[in-house]
Amino acid sequence: MTTDPYPQYSPQELGPPYENAFNVDLAALATGDTIELPCVSTELMISGQAGKASLLMFTLKSGQEMAFGLAAGTGSVRVPVRATQIKKVPVEDIDGDPSSYALPLAIVALW
Repeated sequence: MTTDPYPQYSPQELGPPYENAFNVDLAALATGDTIELPCVSTELMISGQAGKASLLMFTLKSGQEMAFGLAAGTGSVRVPVRATQIKKVPVEDIDGDPSSYALPLAIVALW
């Protein structure tokens, strides 16, 4: 059993239509569509370089880590969040920085 290090961020018990709080539409996620999440607790690792914040990794409440293939720098920090939506970022919002293309999705969260 894994102990939740951030119990204040743990999801509350959910009623219908979200009996399974970890049920995500993987087909929609693969196409880059906006995905609504039923308050899944996560942990993000964010790195700041040249005035920009980049998502490096996020940890699911289950403990599984999802990395973006970037090494954590000295300015990185882990942030507990409750993710509620994964949203597609329009191409025109990407500023031309090659590293920006590694993050086609944005996680909208309740802090």
